[in-house]
Amino acid sequence: KMWSEKQVSFAGRHFRTEAVYCEPKPVRRPPILIGGGGEKVLMRLAAKHADIWNNLAVNQPQLGSKVGILREHCRALGRDPATLRVSQQTVVVIGENEADAKAKAEKALMIYGGHLGTGFSGTPDQCIEHINELAAAGCNLLMMEFYGRDIREPARIFAERVMPAFA
Repeated sequence: KMWSEKQVSFAGRHFRTEAVYCEPKPVRRPPILIGGGGEKVLMRLAAKHADIWNNLAVNQPQLGSKVGILREHCRALGRDPATLRVSQQTVVVIGENEADAKAKAEKALMIYGGHLGTGFSGTPDQCIEHINELAAAGCNLLMMEFYGRDIREPARIFAERVMPAFA
């Protein structure tokens, strides 16, 4: 209501407000993102209320099955599953070439340990292939964290050599 009404009062279970203003109002309602992997409660809440559901990095290997469960929740609630965007949280380790990508992945593995398995690494072409696999599983938005002490370089490589494949 604060995004659309001039002044709002609210009395709920946990919060209460009196005559609150929100200025300036957003140009459009900001999208609601709900992230997590709880298949019974959390994903049902996302199906009911969210514009975007974000799959946690740790659940990346189960993305396809989780998208299936999310779509079932949407249908049970009478919502078209196509109206709910699916995002994937991920760590990206990218190198200029095979040797560079391998060296960076080995270093990242020492730092992140098993958590790196919830991201993807490789050359720009390998990253494109992985993103296509995520898209085939139902993902249409990525929440990426680039690996590196200085993330400008991996972000540049990604922008110049991966993103054009999806333009």
